[in-house]
Amino acid sequence: MGRAENPIDPTRGPVEDFAFQLRELRQSAGGVTYRQMARRAEFSAATLAQAAAGRRLPTLAVALAYARACGGAHDEWERRWQQAAAQDLSRSPDGESDEASPYLGLRRFEPQDQDRFFGREQLTADLAGLLRARRCVALVGASGSGKSSLLRAGLIPALRDGSPESLRPAVVRVLTPGPDPVHTHAAALSGVRPAIGEDRGLGSGGKVPCGGADTVVVVDQFEELFTLCRDPHERTTFIDMLLTAQDEANRLRVVIAVRADFFGHCANHRNLADALRDATLLVGPMTPAELRAAIVKPAATAGLVVERALSSRIIEEVTGQPGALPMMSHTLLQTWRRRRGRALTASAYEAAGGLRGAIAQSAEEFYNQLSPDQVSTLRRMMLRMITPGEGTQDTRRPVDRTELSAHLPGPEQEILERLARLRLVTLDETTVELAHEALISAWSRLHGWIEEERSRLRVHRALTDHARAWEQLHRDAGALYRGTRLETARKAFQEGADTCLTTEERTFLNASITAHEKEQETAARTTRRLRSFATSLCILLALTLVAAGLAFVQRHDAIAAQDRALSRQLAAQSATLRETDPDLAALLAVHAYQTSPTTEATVSLYAAAANPLRRRLRDHGSWVAYTPDGNTLVTASPYFTVNVRNSTTGGLVRTIPNQEFISDLAVSPDGRTLALNRRLGVEIRELSTGKLLTHLDIPHSVAAQVLYTPDSRPLAVIGSGQVVDLTTGRNTTRLRGLNVDVRTAALSHDGRTLATVGDTGPVCLWDLATGHRTKTLGGTGSKTSLSVDFSPDDRTIATADIDNTVRLWNTATGRVKASLTGHTGKVTQTAFSPDGSTLASAGDDSSVRLWDTANGRSYQVIRTRGIGTLAFSPDGHTLATGGSPDDNARLWNVDTPIRKTYPLEHGEHVTGTALSPDKHTLAVSSVSTKEGGIADYSLRLLDTDSPANATLANGDTVMALAFSPDGRHLAGSDSSYETHLWDARTTEARTLLQRSPDPYGRRMGFSADGQTFAAAATSDSISLWKTFTDEGPVSSLRSAFGSIQSLAVGPDGRTIAALHADGGLRLWNTHPPVEIRLLTEDGTAAGSVLPSRSPEATTLAFSPNGRFLAVQERTGTVQVWDTTTGDRKMSLSFRVPAFYSVSPSMVFSPDNHTLAVTTASDVQVMDTTTGYVRATLPVRAKSSTSLVFSTDGHTLITTEGDGNLLLWNVALPSPASIIVETCLAVDRTLSFEEEAQYLPRNLHRRACSP
Repeated sequence: MGRAENPIDPTRGPVEDFAFQLRELRQSAGGVTYRQMARRAEFSAATLAQAAAGRRLPTLAVALAYARACGGAHDEWERRWQQAAAQDLSRSPDGESDEASPYLGLRRFEPQDQDRFFGREQLTADLAGLLRARRCVALVGASGSGKSSLLRAGLIPALRDGSPESLRPAVVRVLTPGPDPVHTHAAALSGVRPAIGEDRGLGSGGKVPCGGADTVVVVDQFEELFTLCRDPHERTTFIDMLLTAQDEANRLRVVIAVRADFFGHCANHRNLADALRDATLLVGPMTPAELRAAIVKPAATAGLVVERALSSRIIEEVTGQPGALPMMSHTLLQTWRRRRGRALTASAYEAAGGLRGAIAQSAEEFYNQLSPDQVSTLRRMMLRMITPGEGTQDTRRPVDRTELSAHLPGPEQEILERLARLRLVTLDETTVELAHEALISAWSRLHGWIEEERSRLRVHRALTDHARAWEQLHRDAGALYRGTRLETARKAFQEGADTCLTTEERTFLNASITAHEKEQETAARTTRRLRSFATSLCILLALTLVAAGLAFVQRHDAIAAQDRALSRQLAAQSATLRETDPDLAALLAVHAYQTSPTTEATVSLYAAAANPLRRRLRDHGSWVAYTPDGNTLVTASPYFTVNVRNSTTGGLVRTIPNQEFISDLAVSPDGRTLALNRRLGVEIRELSTGKLLTHLDIPHSVAAQVLYTPDSRPLAVIGSGQVVDLTTGRNTTRLRGLNVDVRTAALSHDGRTLATVGDTGPVCLWDLATGHRTKTLGGTGSKTSLSVDFSPDDRTIATADIDNTVRLWNTATGRVKASLTGHTGKVTQTAFSPDGSTLASAGDDSSVRLWDTANGRSYQVIRTRGIGTLAFSPDGHTLATGGSPDDNARLWNVDTPIRKTYPLEHGEHVTGTALSPDKHTLAVSSVSTKEGGIADYSLRLLDTDSPANATLANGDTVMALAFSPDGRHLAGSDSSYETHLWDARTTEARTLLQRSPDPYGRRMGFSADGQTFAAAATSDSISLWKTFTDEGPVSSLRSAFGSIQSLAVGPDGRTIAALHADGGLRLWNTHPPVEIRLLTEDGTAAGSVLPSRSPEATTLAFSPNGRFLAVQERTGTVQVWDTTTGDRKMSLSFRVPAFYSVSPSMVFSPDNHTLAVTTASDVQVMDTTTGYVRATLPVRAKSSTSLVFSTDGHTLITTEGDGNLLLWNVALPSPASIIVETCLAVDRTLSFEEEAQYLPRNLHRRACSP
């Protein structure tokens, strides 16, 4: 006999009743066994037994097979099964309370639900252990990870029942921050302990010791502190109240539960971040085993079973998703409601909507049962329970019941109750809130409502908070909305859109609007009164301002006139001091320009810029010497320290202490050591450290000079004629036949020859190896020299002589090569530049002169007070001087132009040059003497970038050359009075005039575009040709004022300036050929004709813009005229040239601001604005000189008769940059004595002040 079946109570439900009826049918059939029934039916015995077990309703097929096996009627049992199924499906929450359900749905677990809380045992133990170890603990997890349930159904029971009695808390208090956490929860965080069991979460039966136990405060939904609490100060105060738990004396422990996306906000509070550094527990996803426990064990506790297929499916869908627990709980609740008997099946799970659809399905089923009015009410209520996220997820918001009362009139209260029965909202005595935030993301309709109203929701939440604050402040007018807030709220809740507002909110908004309108009315009345007053005041003020303005203008004009007068005075004083005290002159020039930028001040400032002083080095500068790399400059004074400086900035690198008199110093060729000739001996020091290497007791009265050999061996030349090796201290050489003591000496660069100078007598040259005299320069009667210096190639010796002369000697012959005169006092010092092209000499006349060693010309004079020593930098760009009365060393800019040389044949003499505008082609006309004394004339084009050349003509001497502005043509006049035009690319020539009246080229010129060429065809006519055709003259002009002496073609090709024999300078238009203007002495039509003193030698040049015309006469006068007004702009005088320049001797810069003019021995570069000559270029003018500006006007290119091209930097610096460079170079301000002498007492500005 089979095992007895479990008894069934048919009254428990339709499933149990149907199973009971099946059992009765089997008994009425004689109690057949299930195995016997299985042979009659098509199902197994187990399946038939389960049909009568009463756990779940069998399928219709199984039920009919069971009845057929026992002899039951098919129709009868099909009817009974349909009735049971209908009754089972009709069961609802109204019929059966959800309290019987083992699952809570969206509702969180409370302490009394601990018998249904499974799967978090390990996490509960970890949290309880962490709380026992730390006084402040944070539980962090994603929304829906089960934080609240873990605290209530896990932690609190564990603390209450699972801890030893000594560790149980006195009280457990559970709270959520809300909008006013300090005001709401001050008592909960105080030291008052209520009776045991009184607090939420302990239950009435909780018996815990009170003695010395701690109070545990559980702060759930800690993120409300950042979403609902708007006051940062209150937020900080609440956090500080919680952190008092860190003090053990307070007997308080705190647990906070915070959503993971808000945990970063906790870091904004430093003390909270420190407290939670090692006290944070993360709530992660449940493991499959934990999920199975959470699914199966609650059902087993309630006497139910869960199909294995259902539990496996739920675990698979939930695993790895930390926020899916509320959806799982709600889905299980809905599945429980659709169960069959005592079994939870997969079909019921599907009917509930599954994991993803259960919440939405429940909400949508409820939504579809509502009327349109109820839907509107539901929407307003649900949105009030939402706080829209700002960079975070949306969160639920607890709503006070009084806030919802306006939306719950009459029957609508039923909506709230039905939502609570569906577990979609949670109700307590005073508040309503969403059961879980999962509802926000799971129910797409609610999510859509939020998105539609997101902007207005933010405004609404703020309005609610301010309305509540307004009521709490007893409707203080100061708390009402104003400005942007009011305007935003009015737009959001304008008429027709304010139905969602509560009475309190609507009253607050209306009061704000009313107050705003009253303020506007008051402001309008005030404005009207003020406008009337302001009109009267404005009239009075206007009259006052007019009077004040007139006074201000008059005062400003007076001050400006005073400043202009002072500026001109300072500029004049600067000019008088330029030769004698250039530093003071520069400071006065800066003062003059800063006082008022007058023309005189600008000229004075440019004059200061022309001073080559680069930098003044303060203190200890009697002797100067460069290291071979040029990076270091050594300076020293007789009784002070030796300074090692950065040669670029002048900054001090190191000092070498000194307490003895220094008479000489030298730096080794390898730059490693420094030799010092001191009072009590000679020292050799390491230059990089200042370390003393050698000291020899050779007094400076004995040692005349310290020198280095090319291999950096230090020597001392003794006055008696001995040469001492300072490394070994031994005498290496004795000068044989020395008649007078040596006062100074110099060693040749090859180290073989020593030159000595005595107190009297000539300069002697000695063989350093043998001590034998090799040469005596000038014999015994020569003038006494004060210094001697070898040129870099040792072929020349320079001597500074007491007869104010610098002499250059041929080292090989001992004869004078050149005597350089110009100093007005005895010459004390000389120095060659590294390349030997320049010689610097210093004299007692407070000047340093720079000489071109190739021709013996002095091309630059530096004015400074007293010079004792000279030293060129290794690159030759800087000259260092020392020995001035102020004991300052100075660095001077001695840059020379970039030189390009094109060697000519032996005996060749250049008669004319011209440079193409692109600077790539040099035209050279020359003459050379062949065998038999026959003169050979040629005109060649030289490529300035390579030795290539092309010969254009042979025969007569070409006296004038001129390139067209586009560089395509070259014009020239020769000694046969013919005028030619060459194509510079093909070298083809056109003879324009067979008999030109002008072999010197002053009566020809190109237009600016290069397409028109004009030349004097006869003495009184001008012809014009097109350069791109072979046709004859296209136009001609005839003068009625005598022969044409000079002409120039304007840039437009339509204007010609011509100087006539009557001395008149006239402007002509070529199309038609009429006179435009006569330039007269006073610039008026009735004025006298210009008295040309030598019109036959006058050169004309137009500026690129055609506005200015420069006129140069042989007398040396240069005048600049404004062609548009006929006014003379300026007049300057130079030395008369010693030759007739046959190429253009004047040229304007592209910007029209600079004019370069050839004079007798140089090129003068002047500013056309001020007329000041700001640069003098020492061009060797032994033959014609061609002038060309670069495109940017910063470079002037000149040609010399020996085939040289010189590139000069003539860039005009701005006044601001001149002031900066001048102050940097002078490196001082006016002294008090100088200020008192040159500046008014009330002038407080100081030039070059730091």
